[in-house]
Amino acid sequence: MAANKVTYSDKVGVTPKETHINQVWDDDMNELKLVVNDNADLFDSLETEVDANTLDIIDIKAQRAYIKNIVNKTADYTAVIEDYVLVSASVADITITLPTAVGIAGREINITKIDSTSYNVIVDSTSSQLIIGSLTQTISKQWSNATFVSTGSYWVVK
Repeated sequence: MAANKVTYSDKVGVTPKETHINQVWDDDMNELKLVVNDNADLFDSLETEVDANTLDIIDIKAQRAYIKNIVNKTADYTAVIEDYVLVSASVADITITLPTAVGIAGREINITKIDSTSYNVIVDSTSSQLIIGSLTQTISKQWSNATFVSTGSYWVVK
């Protein structure tokens, strides 16, 4: 018995064929496999983008944790991690004490002298931890500032 010929002219997205039914089936399956593989590749790339975006969100959340606390001081003060301290030493020298540098590597504190007097802002360390080789640093001019960064065991100036 001769093989039947089948025409699939009503299929959407598939070129109509007139051939042996097994050949039509094989061609259709190959086209379906290509579509499935293309979709799988698309899914893989989307999954990769989602993973990358998730990491971006985690980075943003981590950065948000380091938002500076802007504080104005006119007297001695012990700074807190991520402080941005605006100091007015208009009547006497003022000492800003840094917290321990241990266990907070990479964290920062910024100190700015905002007044024009001759009094100084003295930045002191905790537990005799050094600030770039010294126990203290002095800020003496108006609008001068320094960002102190913990190394995990002492402070450096950025």
